Amino acid sequence: MAFVPSLGTRCTRRGLSVCRIEILSRSLDLGTRVSLEVRSPSSALERERSKDCVIFVHGSFHSAWCWDNFSSFFAEKGIRSHAISLRGTSKSPLADRMKTPKLQDHVDDMLEVVQQLSPDRPPIFVVHSIGGLVMMKYLEAGLKAKAIAFFCSVPPSGNSPMTKRYLQRLQIRESWNIVVGLAMKKVTSDLNLARALFFTPDDDEELVQTTIRHFNEDRDSIIDLIDANAKLPDKFTDKATGRASWFNSDATEVFVFGAENDYIVDSEGIEELGKFFNTSPEILKAFPHDVMLTRRWKEVAETLCSRLAPVLNEVKS
Repeated sequence: MAFVPSLGTRCTRRGLSVCRIEILSRSLDLGTRVSLEVRSPSSALERERSKDCVIFVHGSFHSAWCWDNFSSFFAEKGIRSHAISLRGTSKSPLADRMKTPKLQDHVDDMLEVVQQLSPDRPPIFVVHSIGGLVMMKYLEAGLKAKAIAFFCSVPPSGNSPMTKRYLQRLQIRESWNIVVGLAMKKVTSDLNLARALFFTPDDDEELVQTTIRHFNEDRDSIIDLIDANAKLPDKFTDKATGRASWFNSDATEVFVFGAENDYIVDSEGIEELGKFFNTSPEILKAFPHDVMLTRRWKEVAETLCSRLAPVLNEVKS
């Protein structure tokens, strides 16, 4: 039976959120020699009406905290969810002498996460930015997901082609801001740069300042870029169609979302990802890169719930 989310939320103002319930953090010990932070709504087990489990995956400079809005929103609608902090973030630190994680490390971790959090059925993933790259490699490895929603995801060909496109358009300032903000990590201290790359001019200063503090905590690189560039998903693309040669659309439903005012991932990158999974991208009008944190995040959460409704299964009474 298709699960149709209920209406109505209980709203408070707390931390980054405008509408949320309490989110609890715990550590998940994996056989891959790391422990990952998992953030889950405190009421999830009491209120859930969906058999399915939604797992949120973040991008660079973020960790599980960035999904608190969505987690509480989903919990209020009876949808069980967990947000994961990838290895290398502040709450999922690397073991001694571990090097910068490779894409395969994250895929191995995610397999164990699924075995522990959704052992009975493939989960639904909601992923953002470079977290999308992790999920592409997860699927490429033959691992299962009932559905995946990609938000502002790095495309299969990686970041380099997007940077070249900025330069070809003579958008020197935009290219420089991305290099300074991300590669040189200035978004961890520069309010204006963080706003330009991740938010909108209308997002209030307190929100951006709070996010910057989180960025500073999660500033360490979570992916070995040299390794990632050598193993990008587009190496398994059908050159005639642009589609992933290994993708089975009958097994996994894919939704691709881009943001109209995304400073980091351009429209060509989103179109590439749509072709890769043979689906039409949906562009969120007037939204920035951090669709789950900006002041209008609830509109995105509502859109996501609407798209997922046909694939969610309701718990039978």
